[in-house]
This record gives sequence, structure tokens and C-alpha cells, in this order.
Amino acid sequence: MIQASRDFPQVKVFIYMDSDAVVSKTFESSSLNSLLEFMQQKLSWDVMEKPMVFNQDGPCWWCKLIKKAGYSMCLNAGTVMWYRHPYSDQVLQDWWHSTMDNYADNPLKRKFRTKWPWEQDRQMALFHRSPEHIQIASHPDYPMLIREKQDTSSVLYQAENQSSFDGTTMQSNRDGSPSIVIKDWCLSHLPGCGCFINHFCANPTSKQKMRASYKLPSGVSYTPYAELPFK
Repeated sequence: MIQASRDFPQVKVFIYMDSDAVVSKTFESSSLNSLLEFMQQKLSWDVMEKPMVFNQDGPCWWCKLIKKAGYSMCLNAGTVMWYRHPYSDQVLQDWWHSTMDNYADNPLKRKFRTKWPWEQDRQMALFHRSPEHIQIASHPDYPMLIREKQDTSSVLYQAENQSSFDGTTMQSNRDGSPSIVIKDWCLSHLPGCGCFINHFCANPTSKQKMRASYKLPSGVSYTPYAELPFK
């Protein structure tokens, strides 16, 4: 993230996503500007005061562990957004340097330099220590994302719950059964939750499902960032 900020000095807004995260097909034609405007409206977000965005996780064993450790917010480092600003630069630098924190001071009791949850462990510690310039998405008043079960095949539900940033309604299961979605809106979470970004991180088979669902067009290949010509 720090390197990307250095390599692209003309870019004002960055979104980092894990390799198992991808923009939902529901929003593939929507612009980043639309998302940012929607987020500012929903969160009453002062970008110049909180230019860094950390994404919440949803109800799971990880969030239970976080709560037991004494943290007030359950985060997932798979999606991170930031505006170019001295505050966000400082957050990224602090996050980077936190990798050398003493294991003995870690309430999660995990060796984050060599084992999962890696940088997510220090993300939790960083927000706990200094949250002043970090905006939480999507439910900052709650410790984690809020899920709810809804029958999204209902025409009434679709008419009354246009919660996506561009007015696109959430999709139900193909058989019309109720779907587990995130209450109101969300930046990033598991596929099927109605978020802008789908994060295929639930279990060992999730990556295979992502690969099957998001095949590159014929003739298009993926080039790792480190091999791009400007490097």
C-alpha cells in the first residue's frame, strides 16, 4: 500500500483488495466516484479528518476472538481504502512499523510475523491504539457488520431496500429462497451479502468458487504488480 502511494503520485484514492476479493458483478458497471459519494452520505464521513478506511468483518469465530481479546471493533484487512493525505500516510507507516511490535504485548497471543492473521492482527492493534483518522465501513456504531435474513426475491423488498450506492437492488438466491445480506449496505464481505466487493475467504473452497465465477475473458492474462513495466 505504501509502495502504491509512492508509485502513483497523481492518484487521489486507492483501494487495496486481497487476491481473493473482487468487485461484485452487481456493481461491475458502477463507478468508484458513485461508491465514494454514497459512503460519504451514509457515514457522514469527513474525508479530510479520516482519510483511511478500514473494513469490518461479520459475525464469525474471528470476531468472537477479537471480543475476548478486548478489542472494540472486528476488522478484516482484505479490503482497505484511503485518500491521499498526510493522515493516511501516517496510518500506513504506523501499520508497517507495527510489524515489529513485541509478541508479548499482543492480546491475541499470535505470532503475526510468521502466521495468520498477519497484517490483520496489527490492523486491529493499530485501530485500538489510534483510531482518530480511520473511518470504519460499514457500521461504525457496531463492533462488526450486521447480517439479516431477508426474502430478497420479494418485489416489495426490492422496492423498499434500494440500499446500494447506485440504486441497484440486492440479488436473491436463484431459487428465490431468503438470502443472508448485510443490513443497509456494505463495502466488502462474503459473496451473496450484497456488498460492493465480494471477499471469497470463508473456507478452503472459496477460492475455487471465485475462479469459476470470475473467469478472465479470452486472450486476457493477469500480470503480477511486481512484473509491470513501470516497476
